[in-house]
Amino acid sequence: RYGAGIAHGRIRDAMAAAGHETTMVCARPDDARRPKTEATVYAEIEKSDPDLVVFGNLHNADLGMGLVENVAERWPTCFVMHDLWLATGRCCYLGGCEKFRSSCDYSCPTADQYPVMNPERIESAFMNKLNVISKPRKVVVLANSQWTRSQAEASAITSKGVVKTLKYGFPTHVFKPRDKALCREVLGLPPDDFIVLFASVNVSDERKGLSHLFEALNRLQLKNLLPVCIGHAYDHTDLYPGTVTMGYVEDPWRAAMIYAAADVFVGPSLQEAFGQIFIEAAACGTPSVAYPVGGVPDAIQHGVTGRLASQIHPAALADEIQRLYDDAEYRENLGAWARMEVENEWSLRSAYHRFNNVLREVPEHIGVSPPPNIQFQPEKSNCSTPKGGRTFGLMEKGENTVLIGSGFSGPEQLALRDGNST
Repeated sequence: RYGAGIAHGRIRDAMAAAGHETTMVCARPDDARRPKTEATVYAEIEKSDPDLVVFGNLHNADLGMGLVENVAERWPTCFVMHDLWLATGRCCYLGGCEKFRSSCDYSCPTADQYPVMNPERIESAFMNKLNVISKPRKVVVLANSQWTRSQAEASAITSKGVVKTLKYGFPTHVFKPRDKALCREVLGLPPDDFIVLFASVNVSDERKGLSHLFEALNRLQLKNLLPVCIGHAYDHTDLYPGTVTMGYVEDPWRAAMIYAAADVFVGPSLQEAFGQIFIEAAACGTPSVAYPVGGVPDAIQHGVTGRLASQIHPAALADEIQRLYDDAEYRENLGAWARMEVENEWSLRSAYHRFNNVLREVPEHIGVSPPPNIQFQPEKSNCSTPKGGRTFGLMEKGENTVLIGSGFSGPEQLALRDGNST
């Protein structure tokens, strides 16, 4: 569900692309009247008798570490940190608190925030996590950014385990550049306005920093500005005047069309473990502007896929938006470079290759080794057959046609032809 659930599903998709049989188990029930327990989720995992179990977020399902402990005793296990929950007593983001470095307890300053926990339970929750991560049969912790990894290595819990970095993969056949004018026409957006896209689940969530964006837009007073919001935005009265709300978009194809329709995506988060939405925008050829906080610098390559503000202040955010507003050619170049960056670094195949390498680094801890060769499944795509009879994909943009596969040696071309690149 939502960002972490989508990210976890993409890890599954990357494994499936490499030919692995995968099973997805949702720990949160669809029906609140029939809650899942650690025992019922364990039973669902047991049906597959897997070679590897990869955990994601558990806190939204209100499950504890007993499930992880029982699973890790039987099967090789990884735990992907989509936020900092595993490294703390209960919270997903630190908010300036440093207690996770030693021990979280009843004095937690944010116990009434999501995920809410009785303060008297926090210390025992902290110790339960520490006990599981410290066991000789290690749960390999996979951080979703360099920043998340640094926090995991500073935590009294996760520093006792094996911590590696995992980069997500994205479906680049869905999130891709599209004709901006056509997207705007389909979505009912003005053809000539300067569209600033932003995301919101809850406008009042201070961590997301939307007040910074709205102040930046007030400072700028741009002509033909159209703010567009994707997400729930529960209280529309708190949005910037004139904002068009697209609602929460479950269909990734529609989300990709909205990204492609925008001139710039702005994510002013004050705390962020990574930021998938920046990669999605980049894949669609739309540059981003954000603050250099948390894992955001992993998601935005400054000057390549977007711009990172020089400081955490609305004035700095405004400066970067103004730069992209004033220089359409630079904005378009960033969009083109952003797509190249995503194709090189953030495809599902790249993600699996990195996951495979991580598993090769920790066989003594996790008790499993990946297959010796990576054989990706052939992708269904529109192909053309050039001279010589070999089949390669074509990527078209305007009048330019790029032959995917050109520049490779004979064996590599054969591998590409057969859909078996290593």
